[in-house]
Amino acid sequence: MKGYYLTIGFFEMDWLLKDIAKSLVKGISVEFLLNRAGTKSQQHDYKGAIEDCNQILSINPNNADAYCLRGLILANLRQDQSAIQDYTQALRINPNLAAAYFNRGISRTEIRDYQGAIEDYNQSININPNTAFIYSKRGLSFLNMGNYKNAIQDFQQAILLEPKLPSAYYGKALFYLYTKIYSEAIVNFNLAIELYPNYIDTFLVH
Repeated sequence: MKGYYLTIGFFEMDWLLKDIAKSLVKGISVEFLLNRAGTKSQQHDYKGAIEDCNQILSINPNNADAYCLRGLILANLRQDQSAIQDYTQALRINPNLAAAYFNRGISRTEIRDYQGAIEDYNQSININPNTAFIYSKRGLSFLNMGNYKNAIQDFQQAILLEPKLPSAYYGKALFYLYTKIYSEAIVNFNLAIELYPNYIDTFLVH
């Protein structure tokens, strides 16, 4: 009988150690995997980054950062509907995640849901009211809806917060182009190019 109890004790201890080790590994691996997924995404290894995000969510299905990052990766792959689903799930978990609102706004812009994009930018601004780029993106959505008054106000606010923000001058240029004030459009296009000469093509996606 003594040997029986010793055997049970050994397996109980083995199970306990494995359980503790598993918990520690999970705690470490989530942070590690999230950082690795971000690095892979920056290196355009989107498949590997998504696999890391999936692994995080298999460990912790309520990790809002993993949903937000996977949404960003899917958006880079032009899978905006799927990206929107991930951002929405992230916001269910953490309603104060400004990045999820902002990125969902961008994906909604891509599918031409400009009103939905504006609502997301509003939420993001409520959380981060001094982030110039959000005003710039919201201004482009207003512009796409033909709401020129709100659009120019947003571009001006963006420039007030960040005087060297290229996208704000690009937005102003479009505003003047659409309202047929061509001389001001040229001035602002030139300013945008001067501030961001190597990546002017990115302005064409709005």
